[in-house]
Amino acid sequence: MNFFRSVLMIFFFFLWLGGYCAFPADFLMASEGEFVYDSRDRRDPFIPLVGPGSLHVSDAPSFRLEDIKLEGIVEDPKGGSFIMVDGEVYNEGEKIGPYSIEKIKEKQVTFEYNGKRSYVQMTEE
Repeated sequence: MNFFRSVLMIFFFFLWLGGYCAFPADFLMASEGEFVYDSRDRRDPFIPLVGPGSLHVSDAPSFRLEDIKLEGIVEDPKGGSFIMVDGEVYNEGEKIGPYSIEKIKEKQVTFEYNGKRSYVQMTEE
């Protein structure tokens, strides 16, 4: 009985060893740079909540729609409209913080966030 058990253990050892050699660890692991995570305005689950590289709640930016101060609007009926906010130029479809620029009109910009539309008026100073 001991002989049969020893042969069986040796058989499974070589079976395991052969499987390991046939499928090296590099085959099972993703290479660096292959995967890009699209967070879609949600927290990236690959960034730790605590420890090195974590984003603490106190460090998180608190960006509100009221923080957007329009400095200028250029409306182009053919689709080349853009706005200027804090010296930066943005086109329709781009994002400012979590807000997506949906539509640019002569004196108003429509923003979208989580399916909700908000409007910012151009003020003259």
